[in-house]
Parts: sequence; C-alpha cells; structure tokens
Amino acid sequence: MKCPKCQAEMEAVTFEAAKINRCVKCKGLWFDEFELSDLKEVEGSEAIDTGDAKKGAAENKIDRIA
Repeated sequence: MKCPKCQAEMEAVTFEAAKINRCVKCKGLWFDEFELSDLKEVEGSEAIDTGDAKKGAAENKIDRIA
C-alpha cells in the first residue's frame, strides 16, 4: 500500500490488537474504521505516533485524497 499523501510505502504497526498503517516517509497514520477510537482507550498507544509535528502539519495541507 502507498501513502495517500506522499506516495511512500506503508508499514504495518501493531499495538495491542490493532494493526495500523504508518508511512515510512511522512510517518502519517492510517486507521481502519474504529481503530483510532479503540486505541484512544489504551494507555501508551501514543507511542506509535513517531512523526514530526511540523512535517505532519505540512502534509495536512493535502486534504483531497482519492
């Protein structure tokens, strides 16, 4: 799978029972339905977010994803 924003490869990251897709370049996180709400309930789940906040904000300018 390619990142919808920067077209780099995605890697699978597993935390608890959830498998999240994370971009190897921009570090964007892509969730299947309900994964984000499920993870918000699990302490320590923020550890999967390894991206730079400034880079993420720049990538967030891309808001039309096919």
